[in-house]
Amino acid sequence: MEHKILPKIGAVFVPVSDIERSITWYCNLLKSPEEESTHDNKIYSIELENNITIILDANKPVKNSSQPLFYLFTENIQMTRQYLVKNAIEIILDVVDIGSLKILSFKDPDDNQIMVAEKNP
Repeated sequence: MEHKILPKIGAVFVPVSDIERSITWYCNLLKSPEEESTHDNKIYSIELENNITIILDANKPVKNSSQPLFYLFTENIQMTRQYLVKNAIEIILDVVDIGSLKILSFKDPDDNQIMVAEKNP
């Protein structure tokens, strides 16, 4: 019997300790309007392009990974870096050119790692 799993990501869960702080932080980062959280103020969804959702999840204790949870694209990694510095967001891997991409990593308020990538021409 063939499985019916599609090669398509629907959502990425991000563990958070303070849902309100994380909603404000992620909505500012992603230029998304703040709306009401759900599930007794424990879940918050942010819709991205291509029908992918980031779900902020305050249901479980935060356990940080040594790797980024996901990466987001940017059109200008240097401007993104300036934004992070201006907003006192901790950069943990400064801009690196890995050939096909330029990347940098930073932390959210719960020390979750996030990566930003710019495609090289």
